[in-house]
Amino acid sequence: MGWAMLATLSASLAGGCSSAPPNAAQATAAGVPPPLAAPPAPIAGPKRIVAVGKIDAIPGLAGPYTAASAGPGVAAMLTTALRQSGRFIVAERDDLTQVLTEQELAANRVAQGANAPKPGAVIPAQYLVVGAVTELSTGDQGSSVNLGVGGLPNGLFTGLGLSGRTGKVALDLRLVNTRTAEVEDSFSVRKELTATGVGVTAGYRGIALGANEFWSTPLGEAMRAALDEAVARIAADVSRGGWDALVAQVSGNLIYINAGGEAGLKVGDRLMVERMTGALTDPATNRVLAVQKAQLARIELTAVDAKYATGTFTKTGADEPQRGDTVVFAP
Repeated sequence: MGWAMLATLSASLAGGCSSAPPNAAQATAAGVPPPLAAPPAPIAGPKRIVAVGKIDAIPGLAGPYTAASAGPGVAAMLTTALRQSGRFIVAERDDLTQVLTEQELAANRVAQGANAPKPGAVIPAQYLVVGAVTELSTGDQGSSVNLGVGGLPNGLFTGLGLSGRTGKVALDLRLVNTRTAEVEDSFSVRKELTATGVGVTAGYRGIALGANEFWSTPLGEAMRAALDEAVARIAADVSRGGWDALVAQVSGNLIYINAGGEAGLKVGDRLMVERMTGALTDPATNRVLAVQKAQLARIELTAVDAKYATGTFTKTGADEPQRGDTVVFAP
């Protein structure tokens, strides 16, 4: 078989791969998931702050990747998928120790300057995603067929074969409200995809979980589909939950809040200023069962910066809004 015939066969077989990941060629060198073909629907109201916590893997996980690498790998990919969706503000939690180290250096005057990080400035997450990888496996659909390229230098194209493979991914995830530690939702995602094409018979050996090459495999395609479904489910969950910010300053009839364009706010948005006046707590656990609130004013945003927003307010209660009051979304 000559070079031209081999190239033609390789191209035609590679084209038979079913459900190729969208825009896979655009994946970066960092190995991030390829973007979606169409932008997802936005969450109603401002963006919620989410973070991915610990993702475990069941012991003895079958497949090309160990349980030790599967959990952190999936956590990193889910973090990237949440960020790419454009529907959340994603807070870092996996490498937070390095951020805290920088803040400690600044606090101890080891690192100085106007841009030095300040302790207590880490953004708090409203929701935490945790869970486990329950399946991350591949399976052959029939035997591999060696192409047997003759007349070429010994070892060249060794291992090139025609094989059918299946990628199976299953995740069990929980969405936790960080303020109450209540599990807002618990769900499972399972995807199985098959592709046929010219590939290396050594399979996934040497392909890191989440690397660029990974997304071109059946397992990578299944993972992409699983992440897309998980992100859509999380978005639906948090859109039903509340969102709030704080009053940063009041000047005349102008009010400034500590959230802006990065949180998804825009000119014309209507917000409500509230103040907690009391709370009903469980005598056994001290858990807050209900909160009494007073509505103080309605806001219409007139200017939005990246980090903050400004608006005019109209009083709806007896008290004036003040710094530290809660601001909620009022559609």
